[in-house]
Amino acid sequence: MKFTDGYWLLREGVTAAHPVEVLDVTAAGDTPCGGGTLEIHAPTRPVRHRGDLLTGPVVTISVHAPLPDVIGITFTHFEGGQPRTPRFEVRRQKCAAQVSYDDEHALLTSGTLSARVARTGPWRVDFLAGGRTLTGSGAKGMGIMRDATGAHYLREQLDLRVGTGVYGLGERFGPLVKNGQVVDIWNADGGTATEQAYKNAPFYLTDAGYGVFVDHPGKVSFEVGSESVSRVQFSVESQQLTYYVIHGPDLLVAPVFSDEGDVTYYVPEGTWTRFADGRTVTGPRWVRERHGFLSVPLLVRPGAVIPVGAVDDRPDYDHADGVTLRAFRPARGAPVTVRVGDMTFTVVREGDTLRASAGDPSRPWALAAGERTARAGAGTGFLTVELG
Repeated sequence: MKFTDGYWLLREGVTAAHPVEVLDVTAAGDTPCGGGTLEIHAPTRPVRHRGDLLTGPVVTISVHAPLPDVIGITFTHFEGGQPRTPRFEVRRQKCAAQVSYDDEHALLTSGTLSARVARTGPWRVDFLAGGRTLTGSGAKGMGIMRDATGAHYLREQLDLRVGTGVYGLGERFGPLVKNGQVVDIWNADGGTATEQAYKNAPFYLTDAGYGVFVDHPGKVSFEVGSESVSRVQFSVESQQLTYYVIHGPDLLVAPVFSDEGDVTYYVPEGTWTRFADGRTVTGPRWVRERHGFLSVPLLVRPGAVIPVGAVDDRPDYDHADGVTLRAFRPARGAPVTVRVGDMTFTVVREGDTLRASAGDPSRPWALAAGERTARAGAGTGFLTVELG
């Protein structure tokens, strides 16, 4: 859904209010292990004196983390509305985040992902991982919008870097790369040759190492580099909007666009392992390859543990039943926790031995490193593999 007329103007009848700066920020819900959230109040006009708080809305913004490497933003105009169902079930883990702030920034860190909010100057929130900025929201990105009919919308715009491809949004019948498209998340029986689709999902994935899930079960309108070519916009008719930025640090996937299958991609620093054949690629450097219709460049970061399901012909099955935990170049003494469905595994290397434990071994599972695999039946909670 578009609200602007070009870059400078709003469409006829549309009004907008945007957070312009941080008024105050507090760390909420602190626990002994450091977990918590950031609660922010942001006015929609600069506060020069006390009277400026009497004009225009002040919005509440919560920064939180349900799981490691996942950070949520909840943007609220008016609170107190009755919860609407159905709702998406979001899995949560205690102490998933650590919060801190100084005079310049407020920071929430979850795993390898951080959200940094500017406390001085114009409104700005950035999502960072691995020493780089993945995406962010700046001036006039987040907003309270009203259209000519008086309908109330909340909108967010996240930065889209040059050359970043956007994928996902559920079942679609158009081009695979969603850049430049308008996608409305609303299930409809419109056939398989229109913009309507049966199985929409308010989640998009980028080739820049992150995805975004909009936690809203109703209609979500996405403008993927279409209203603003340098941003992905999403909006809902609601008083509250929650979205999650999800960072995937362990896998590097490069899309193939040419008919010949030629692809050039950048490998970050480190020794990465090809998922398909186990060969290694050392970065940082550019790599050029040729792939057929049944393969893409897929590299695994050193130290990662990737769960591989036992079923490869359908997505809807018990993912924990028969799962294999594949460890790639594990570091000594660095435990890795992996959750698959309702089962939680911990994998750690001790010397030349790789050990894994299952919290609730109610189903068979396996542990693999290189060409060596150890398998366990239901009820077995520990496995080891000797590393060559």
